Amino acid sequence: MRSAIVDGDSAPVDLPLLEVGDNAPDFALLDSQFGERSLAASHGKRRVLITAPSVDVDGIAATTQAISDLLDAADIEFLVVSRDLPFTLRRFAAAVASTNCQALSAFRDDTFGRDYGVAITDGRHSGLLAESLFVIDENETLTHVQFADPSLDLNALGASLGLNRREDS
Repeated sequence: MRSAIVDGDSAPVDLPLLEVGDNAPDFALLDSQFGERSLAASHGKRRVLITAPSVDVDGIAATTQAISDLLDAADIEFLVVSRDLPFTLRRFAAAVASTNCQALSAFRDDTFGRDYGVAITDGRHSGLLAESLFVIDENETLTHVQFADPSLDLNALGASLGLNRREDS
């Protein structure tokens, strides 16, 4: 059984994780205005999708900003998925102030967490999503998967997307 760390606690994730080469399952998630978004709606585009227990978890805003900066000017859709209410996603979007990031909510249904293998399945954080990162190509095929690893390697992510990471001056 895999586990994720949430608020310092080990949280079990007893579901199969998607792997590189798998087809990314479609989903029906809500944006900050309660509008429905699906993976199929962006068919033909590359996507970076990160999941989190909440957008309020330490480090998620910084990770989101770092990925947003990496993807700046690239034609790659960037999605952040949590079980937060859409109201919370509005506050998060304003705080991160990223033009290329779309925060989405899976609060109405646990299908997304099960399908992507990131639903925390037991304990006090049951029902939340474990931190993970997926890169999805134009044909809905997974090209990069990272589960519950707090050390995001932006160079590896950039390389998987064919991007050169810009170094700060």
